Amino acid sequence: AQSDERKVPLSFEWVGDRFLTDFLEEISLAEGDARRTPGLVFCFNRAECWTVAEQLKGKTLLDEATRKELLAAIDEWDWSGGAGPKLRAVLVRGVGVHHAGLLPKYRRRVEELFQRKLLAFCVCTETLAAGINLPARSVIMTSLMKGPPGKKRVVASSQAKQMFGRAGRPQFDDAGYVMAVAHDDDVKILNFQAKLDQIPEDTKDPNLIKARKRLKKKAPKRRTDFQYWNESHFVGLQNAPSGDLHSRGSVPWRLLGYLLTRSPEVERLREFVRKRLLSENERKSALKLLDRRLIALHRGGFVRLEPEPPAVEGGESSVEGGGSEAEAAPVGLFGQMLQEALEDGEASSDAADSKKPKTDRPSTLNAPPSTYTPTHAHPLPPLKDLLSFRAIHPLFGCFLMRHLGRADVAERIQALEATLELPTSIGPAVRVPLPDRLPPGPLATEFLDGELLTRGLATQSEINPPPIYEQRHLAPEDRQYPLTLADKLLRLFDAEVPEAGDAFVKPVWVVGPVLEQGDFATYVSSNDLAKQEGLVFRHLLRFILLCDECAAVTPDGLDAAEWQAELAAMRDRLTEICVAVDPQSTDEVLSQHEDDPLLQDAEAFGEGLFDSGEQGT
Repeated sequence: AQSDERKVPLSFEWVGDRFLTDFLEEISLAEGDARRTPGLVFCFNRAECWTVAEQLKGKTLLDEATRKELLAAIDEWDWSGGAGPKLRAVLVRGVGVHHAGLLPKYRRRVEELFQRKLLAFCVCTETLAAGINLPARSVIMTSLMKGPPGKKRVVASSQAKQMFGRAGRPQFDDAGYVMAVAHDDDVKILNFQAKLDQIPEDTKDPNLIKARKRLKKKAPKRRTDFQYWNESHFVGLQNAPSGDLHSRGSVPWRLLGYLLTRSPEVERLREFVRKRLLSENERKSALKLLDRRLIALHRGGFVRLEPEPPAVEGGESSVEGGGSEAEAAPVGLFGQMLQEALEDGEASSDAADSKKPKTDRPSTLNAPPSTYTPTHAHPLPPLKDLLSFRAIHPLFGCFLMRHLGRADVAERIQALEATLELPTSIGPAVRVPLPDRLPPGPLATEFLDGELLTRGLATQSEINPPPIYEQRHLAPEDRQYPLTLADKLLRLFDAEVPEAGDAFVKPVWVVGPVLEQGDFATYVSSNDLAKQEGLVFRHLLRFILLCDECAAVTPDGLDAAEWQAELAAMRDRLTEICVAVDPQSTDEVLSQHEDDPLLQDAEAFGEGLFDSGEQGT
């Protein structure tokens, strides 16, 4: 049964005549039912969270008794590292900050203080509404527009309702309050108009006429390069119907591989796809994508298709080498296995698009005719290697294992951490250094450079552009930088496996300098990453987990014991560094990874779908 009834009804209010900070102070100090705290103040980016929190530092938000209890609680913890001092400075005023850029230990402390009703407000990103049980009396929307500058849109109604739904605590409140505040520019315009209206337009008084003229000269205006929101947007979100349940993303490669170990019958996979919550057109596309993925597994030597796929014009591409230069249609990114759900507010399709690599990706599919339909996909021994990779694209993981035997340690670190997604907002601080600071290793110089040039996948100017000092006369956007190792690997992978167009690769350089410096705090402070240290911490934990996955598959040309010893040394050192930062979170993440949730889910899927328990041959 479906019901739209809430245990705690919501009350909506548009605030168009007060500035955000003044309004928050007002509702925190009101008496009785007029008091709206504790409240969640939603912002759509991490920087805005800090801006709003710091603007509230001069406001009175707590009574004296609550403030004394808050200070006593805050003093129980150490706030000396990273963003700790900055966070403590706003916490003592009754304001918490909560987003992915904070270390988990700081987020936990904010959650505890808020749940104890010692904070008037928690300024947070929208992802708090999706994953953490932190109910409040009120929800305050600082904006209704989301997206990059110049391309903002009204937030999706499903996301808005998720945030609205945080208002109202069943055990404490008879009603929940959802309030949206106008932009400061619009408040200034409204207040100006109120002052102007106090002087009659048809006045004959010379002094009033002069005063009106002086006032009009100072009239505030909206900016032409900014996208504003208004009350009608707020009302539209309130009245928007609830979204239908809908399956998102494609069937993960590992789940596909695992199901094939249960049964080689492709029709059972198609039936699984048909049962997903998709529109008719989406279902047709998903079935075509399934066939393309099976072809990619066949060409990679992971399965044997029956009947054999017909040869494609220009020769078959293969993960084993000698690939075609033909291009493949990009397919949607499925979520990284270990990514914290919806951190950074990047769960929308717009955000997913913005996170795709900016390199030239394939655009047309080199595949057999659409009339080709496999009936069976028999697992082959290499499929075991594919199932080893949880945190990264499994086919790309197997591709790396073919080439990392040629690499030095720095190249191996670059190649592996480029597969672990970091938000674009962390930007230049984690950029891969230029060759004069991080010289190319043997994988690039002795293999990739020549291979890309021979295949026509890169130009000489992309591999060896003029030195940056010779391009100083050019605008920054016109300067040409050399392809990174990750860029080169991705181009070769796209050429060899054109059907697998959804591998995420983005060049970053974090693990190398952290290992070199041997201290998390030093790396964070030297790169001005205090406000983003939570993202760096998560990246290091994910790299530790990736080391465990890679230890199960030995790169071509390497001794298994030496490879495992190299990974174990990096893993142990990074674990020591992370334990020194946040032992509880480190232990939680590493212990949770011991059991493979995907294979457990796959087991459940398999029990329902492949009731025969038939094994592939």
